Amino acid sequence: GGYSDASGVEIEPDELIDYLRTRADVRGGWVKLIGDWPRKGEGPVTNYPVELLCEAVEIVHSAGARVAIHTMAQAASDAVVAGVDSIEHGPFLTADDIRRLGEYGGVWVPTVVNMIKFAKLLGHESTGGRMFLEGLENMRDNLPLAEQLGVTVLAGTDMAVPHGDVAQEALRLKEYGLSDRAAARATSTDAYEHIGKDDAISPGEIADVVFFEENPYHDVSTLVHPKLIIHRGRIVNDQR
Repeated sequence: GGYSDASGVEIEPDELIDYLRTRADVRGGWVKLIGDWPRKGEGPVTNYPVELLCEAVEIVHSAGARVAIHTMAQAASDAVVAGVDSIEHGPFLTADDIRRLGEYGGVWVPTVVNMIKFAKLLGHESTGGRMFLEGLENMRDNLPLAEQLGVTVLAGTDMAVPHGDVAQEALRLKEYGLSDRAAARATSTDAYEHIGKDDAISPGEIADVVFFEENPYHDVSTLVHPKLIIHRGRIVNDQR
């Protein structure tokens, strides 16, 4: 009743647990829930109560999978209480949420570029636009706190960042409070580590590597200008 057509399966709250029991282990190790979504004339509506989220996370974890949740509004706090593994967007996370997320090793994918895009599309004076702007201001406080408390922040692209331009999100993460190092890691090594993939280059492996003139940990804007890109052992972009 609100999410993008053909992008998921619509499950009523009283059907969610039975559905997850049969499907939680067949989606590549992840289940994504839509925690809240705007309804015309109502604003953001939370789809699942916290007690149900807790049970859903338990079912998915018992199947050896993990849970990501879309939340642009107030469902974020419930998701953290439930132990959701990845918060997608999460502009209304609280400081307590950030602390708890760090304690259990959760991940936050803020999608700052996407938030800015939709604030502009809706108009800064609209109800939705004001909500996005308020969420962005919250992020200015929460992103530095997340880094301080050891929360893994990842660079998400969503609908606003074209393929190959993830560096634009890294720049915004820096603008909104992450260090250069954390913003650079959000596009690279932290993502590898989170999904359990080795980010090291070893002899005999097929190379996926990007080279830069300077260290992005010292200046994240370096990511915008790669000098050499090797994908699956083949040079695909050479600016040397």
